[in-house]
Amino acid sequence: MKRRIAARQGVELAALAVLAIVAIFLGANALSFVAERNRLPATTYISDIDVSGLGVDDAISRTVRALSEPVALSYAGEVVNLDPGTVEVRLNQAVARLQIDQILRQKQSLDQFPNHILRKTTQSRIPAPIVYSESRLSTFLLGLAARFDREPSFAQAGSDGTGSVTSAGRQLNFVEARDALV
Repeated sequence: MKRRIAARQGVELAALAVLAIVAIFLGANALSFVAERNRLPATTYISDIDVSGLGVDDAISRTVRALSEPVALSYAGEVVNLDPGTVEVRLNQAVARLQIDQILRQKQSLDQFPNHILRKTTQSRIPAPIVYSESRLSTFLLGLAARFDREPSFAQAGSDGTGSVTSAGRQLNFVEARDALV
């Protein structure tokens, strides 16, 4: 009889220990879930800028800094640096804030708690809401075309009045170039 009581107490102690471990595990995850509620999840990007784990203001600041760095462009085998300030590139911070807030609201939902425990995250890529000067971008592209575009050259016309192209010309496609830059 005493053995049955001792065995029963051992099972009860083991069950209490397991419950305590589960409670500590869930409690720690609940605290980290609440503590991280205002931070973007891992693998969050604004355009190609990694803003994982940042708050709203820090994510916007990092994006603004990245958008102010020169961009190396390649055209006609030449590398040309574009300073974003020359085309007045800037982040539409109000729209970026709304996009980030939407991701944070989804993350804060209680139905995301199991994903938090399992450390499941999905990649979020926010398109950068940028504003720029269309006229300054056109001016930049016109200057680029003036520097690097060329007319095709022809060989001397023969007696029959025909000539052959010796060098193909090059002309910047403004629509494609603008879209690629934006």
